[in-house]
Amino acid sequence: MLSYSQLGGYEDAIRLLVEVLHREPENADFWAGLGDCYAGAEQFEDAVRAYDTAIRFRPNDATFYISRANARLQGNGNPSEMISDCTHALKWDRDSVVAYMIRREAHLLLGDEERLRLTIKQRTLSTQSA
Repeated sequence: MLSYSQLGGYEDAIRLLVEVLHREPENADFWAGLGDCYAGAEQFEDAVRAYDTAIRFRPNDATFYISRANARLQGNGNPSEMISDCTHALKWDRDSVVAYMIRREAHLLLGDEERLRLTIKQRTLSTQSA
């Protein structure tokens, strides 16, 4: 697979993926790739929408939830939605360090110290049982 820089940068990659998605509109990987490009171009709301579509076509993919949570975090989105995304991701990948980190950041944004401690404890227990 070509990297975004080989395609001429994010804007060219976005155009290419949009064209491909006209032919394969139910391809979750292409939707996630589009989300990655939008996030790389700092178009976070568009990234979230692309990840929404990827999740609709493959709802059990932890990576899509983590990517959407990260786009929300980078775009100053709703911390409660970030937590929800990370919680979904951890159902399928309980060892995802990134999901725990984003969830931690979201709890910090909410000022929820108790839930923050619980997230850290869950990650520690997950690591010990692996």
